[in-house]
Amino acid sequence: MAIKKLASSLYQIDFRDASGKRYRQSFETRRDADKALREQRNQVDKGAFIAPKSAPTFREAAEAWYKDKTLGIGCDKIPRPSTLWAWSIHVDKHLMPEFGDRHLDRIDVAAMEKFRDGLKDKKLAPQTINKILTTATAIFQKGDKKKPGLFNSARECARLGRSDGEIIEGQTKPRESGPVKESDVLSLAEVRRLLTVCGEDLYGNLVALAIFTGCRHDELLALRWGSVDLVAGTVWIRESLSWARLKGAEYTERWRFYPPKTEAGNRKLMIPPEIVSRLKKWKLKSPKGRLDLVFSGPDGEPIQRHHTLRCGLHPLLRRAGLCQVDMHSLRHSFATIRIMSGSPVNEVARDLGHSDSTTTLRIYTHWFEGVRTKAPDRMAELLLSPETEVVDLGHFVDTLGVESGHPAMIGAVSV
Repeated sequence: MAIKKLASSLYQIDFRDASGKRYRQSFETRRDADKALREQRNQVDKGAFIAPKSAPTFREAAEAWYKDKTLGIGCDKIPRPSTLWAWSIHVDKHLMPEFGDRHLDRIDVAAMEKFRDGLKDKKLAPQTINKILTTATAIFQKGDKKKPGLFNSARECARLGRSDGEIIEGQTKPRESGPVKESDVLSLAEVRRLLTVCGEDLYGNLVALAIFTGCRHDELLALRWGSVDLVAGTVWIRESLSWARLKGAEYTERWRFYPPKTEAGNRKLMIPPEIVSRLKKWKLKSPKGRLDLVFSGPDGEPIQRHHTLRCGLHPLLRRAGLCQVDMHSLRHSFATIRIMSGSPVNEVARDLGHSDSTTTLRIYTHWFEGVRTKAPDRMAELLLSPETEVVDLGHFVDTLGVESGHPAMIGAVSV
């Protein structure tokens, strides 16, 4: 086994399999050639060597991988249509045009890095590019199961760092999973202005309920009247609506109902009397349909996300003289206003449907850091003033503004 540099500046590995048959492969860099030669040597020693071109093509491996995913093979559960749709975009729009008919063993790291850099030139966000490379890695792993010993060049391809935040003309700003910035939410004054233009029609009520509950867009579109208690002033979030397209499905678009994103997403929310009054009026004139939806089209059937933006939220924002945001920004606005009003993190997390309060802290860290309450002064007054006598633990807790079940109160005694 050896490596030779060719006149074309390529590096060629030369080796024989267990039967003595000779093989040669060329690579663009010495690093890739060294790595491939070590891999082939190991496979020959193990008796698992694959002859070049007997490996599946990228297309064959991708189709087999996607079919497994649609059936939930190798997954805890079958992925949602929105997830399958995102994977199909990775494969059909980006990976297949570049690697479709190439055998997996002929795709080296240099080719994968060239592909990665090409995606960057197309102004795709680093986060999106990394997700595409992760999909390619999974496809290589599927090919390896068919022909063990394949070199996974997608796995070895270096990922991109996160964007430095530069705004580039023509590039869509990616939604970050990290902390929310002030520019991503409406201020208290802006939310008030938006509420003043929310009529008592379909979209006015939808936007108003989003502001006062912080529900996800798809949770609101799936809300049914049976989950709304207008006497108690509560809303149960039990479902989420999806219009995601499935690759190969008979219909390009079809709505589906799913449980909320997490177990904590199944939750009961309190709504103020003003919103209860709105919903009572809306229930009388809202379209009636077999699905009993609170917000539906004229025929009572589900409405699509882009309709609520194009026909609802965006016109309302223009009428209020505000910048254009999406429904998720209203969710962020709800959370930040609740935090600024002094709500504890576990309460905000519960109402948002977060499984863990640390998620809420991470996303809204800026607002939690800026909140200052009078709790330290009230505590000092209770503990240090000789005239103060606490005769009821519940009163003591309420005075501090802390829930009675708070861990800090466990073991406390009245004096």
